[in-house]
Amino acid sequence: MDFKKAFTISEAMRISKFIPKAIAIAFFINAFAVIDSNIRTLQYKKKAEQYAQWHQNPSEKEKYFEDETLKRKKKIDNLLKTKKINKEKYELELENLIFLKKFKIKESSAKYSYFWNKKADKTFTGPLIFGRQSQHGRQDLKTKTKNSQKIWVMELEKKKIKFKDYMVN
Repeated sequence: MDFKKAFTISEAMRISKFIPKAIAIAFFINAFAVIDSNIRTLQYKKKAEQYAQWHQNPSEKEKYFEDETLKRKKKIDNLLKTKKINKEKYELELENLIFLKKFKIKESSAKYSYFWNKKADKTFTGPLIFGRQSQHGRQDLKTKTKNSQKIWVMELEKKKIKFKDYMVN
């Protein structure tokens, strides 16, 4: 088969009209991926900061989860009033709610601060400037992740909980 016969100039002209559109589509897909990644990174950083603050002030953590429990209890009460759940299901939901509140309050804020910082660091793409990624934001996240890990390790040591290095990575 002769290439010149199979691929004419008119066909090449038709295909060349789609190339800029394909490039534009690829650009927008990548732009949305970077935007999505940065939005998720900001959310993760916010959660990490919240848990770090709760590590400093546990009473704020208790108040937050108490308020959250009350909000969920109102929803469950409403479900019972509208007869969408029966009394047995209602009692199970309340029991579960109380268990979750106690569990979340007891759980280590330092551990979750480290977890969310680590997740933010892995998700971060940063702003692209002339094809190069900004390293300032990356270094800041790495520093916060290491600091939160150290705080968590110190907490474990203070509580005399035995662990290996791989358990806190």
